[in-house]
Amino acid sequence: ERLYLCGITGHPSGTGTSEVEARPRHVQNRAEREIARTAVMALPFVPWEYRSSATDVVHELRATGYQVVAVEQAHTSVLYTQAGIYRPPLCLILGHERAGVGPAALAAADLCVELPVYGMANSLNVAMACALLGYEILRQHDAFGLLPL
Repeated sequence: ERLYLCGITGHPSGTGTSEVEARPRHVQNRAEREIARTAVMALPFVPWEYRSSATDVVHELRATGYQVVAVEQAHTSVLYTQAGIYRPPLCLILGHERAGVGPAALAAADLCVELPVYGMANSLNVAMACALLGYEILRQHDAFGLLPL
């Protein structure tokens, strides 16, 4: 229902931002160009909000009943297809492509899942990870007849 862009990630300027814009104008412009190129006109249709702390968002969502699932390779992670049923409302924490999910956000999650990666690389980009996990969530709930037609 909402995309929270947190920390050092690129994000659009303007509405949707709950915090004061502190980035230099050239940084804002570059982020907006990159997002416009990759979002392919989806930006006006995806509710979003920039927040500096993912952990704050996680605590707020948990307080309103969300299951919080971190997607990360960690000692406590389980394979995403063996994690049981993902329960809506659901908050997925997808980390920075190099740094991953921060320790505080990871500790605040109800569950940590990982996606298997074979070969030389040890991670997937955020979009691919989100797509794979999103498909699994939809597959599970469709199998139980929970998705509206």
